[in-house]
Amino acid sequence: MKKITLLLFVFFTVLGFSQDQKAKIQNYINENKAKFKLTSQDIQDLFIESELSSESTGINNYFVKQKYQGTELFNSTSNFWIKNGEVINGGEGLIANVSDKVQTTSASLTAIQALNSAISIMNIQAGSNFEILETVNSKTFKISNGSLDPITAKLVYELTSDNKLRLAWDLTIDTQRHEHLWSLRVDAVTGKILAKQDWVISCSFGDNRNHANHNHSAVANNFVDHSKEFTKGFFKNESSLLANVTGGTYKVIPYNYSSPDHSPFVLVSNPENATASPNGWHNAGALGSTSLITIYQYTRGNNVFAKEDIDANNTGGTYPSGGSTFTFNFPYQGTYQQPAAYRDAAITNLFYMNNIMHDVFYQYGFNELNGNFQQNSLGRGGAANDAVQAEAQDGAAATP
Repeated sequence: MKKITLLLFVFFTVLGFSQDQKAKIQNYINENKAKFKLTSQDIQDLFIESELSSESTGINNYFVKQKYQGTELFNSTSNFWIKNGEVINGGEGLIANVSDKVQTTSASLTAIQALNSAISIMNIQAGSNFEILETVNSKTFKISNGSLDPITAKLVYELTSDNKLRLAWDLTIDTQRHEHLWSLRVDAVTGKILAKQDWVISCSFGDNRNHANHNHSAVANNFVDHSKEFTKGFFKNESSLLANVTGGTYKVIPYNYSSPDHSPFVLVSNPENATASPNGWHNAGALGSTSLITIYQYTRGNNVFAKEDIDANNTGGTYPSGGSTFTFNFPYQGTYQQPAAYRDAAITNLFYMNNIMHDVFYQYGFNELNGNFQQNSLGRGGAANDAVQAEAQDGAAATP
């Protein structure tokens, strides 16, 4: 009974806190609606989509969006800052005169009908025989997509270039070999594409004999290694006990260069950040743990597990080992080689860059409490068991 009482107390305390912050935001925007040219109807159905906190500034950030008659406005996001219990900023990004901009409140097309329209218009190579897998709520669904990741569909309003709010299905569609991850808004009446974005970014390194399309800031003959600049001030000293136990050496393109066309591969040692990754990059155990069970001699650790997925099935996959010295020194002979020839180098570079991003973003507040990605939260709050699964050469050997 005591445990149940405590849980209920915590639940209602957190719920009350969230409601209190929402009330403060609502009061603030009510008092400032004229400043942002908003009507009472524009702000009567605000909701907090997510929140972050900054220990360094003492500011809590709340990302607030609008709804109209229960349907989310896809493009409306305003960041409200609360410090010392008071709202100090917010309101920009909310859409004014919503009721005048809305074209219809009723969808003529179901989520699957809109999906089929998008597939046809864009010739998307996705699954087939689409079916509803899960009804999250009356406006949000998960749809089967063959062996690919399920498609998400959500009814929203999309603000178009003619300043109209059109009812649309917001679709996220994984494609064959994961070559694209489409984010689409499809008109829920006509089936036309209102907006599209591919979340997969592709880049060709170009022809080393013709650099007309690339701006090369460094080549092998005059390369200056700036990677150590990243370690100044807040990276652990290389004599650190933990750094010696779980630190590594990686042959990679330093983080501050874009591609093999801009920098040769160089050896970088112990690049982990002392605050963000105090156990190093290969230890997924508790803070200070030296248990060999959670120390990996391959491209895996607390922040990321990097491996290949050449068959594009998101399971299995090989990965290189650095041995007991954690030395990941693998050859890269240029873009004219077959992918298999530099697979270990590619996985090593992927592991390095994911960890670099983790450690850099940590300095700007993307820590455990704010939902970062770690297998072990090291006793610093937040959820765990969500390290990044990074896949190199995804689909390189898959049958088209």
